Amino acid sequence: MVASDLLVLNVTPTSIMKRKAVVSDYAWYPAARITNKLAEPKYHDSHGNTDPTAQIDTTDVIPSGTDKNGNPTYDASGY
Repeated sequence: MVASDLLVLNVTPTSIMKRKAVVSDYAWYPAARITNKLAEPKYHDSHGNTDPTAQIDTTDVIPSGTDKNGNPTYDASGY
């Protein structure tokens, strides 16, 4: 990962100095080099389908609806 916000920190045992890098407004950034195989996208399943809930642990989820006694699991107000 390469920082691109131009923040520069000079850290010494006695101080921390925050600076901003000065670069040309007209120069192109160098092209990124990818040296390893890219990881699978976070929000896709193994078939490439969109799956935004893939990273959510649903072990303790209380589903909406009613419980085994017929009581609503969520209040109509959303709480």
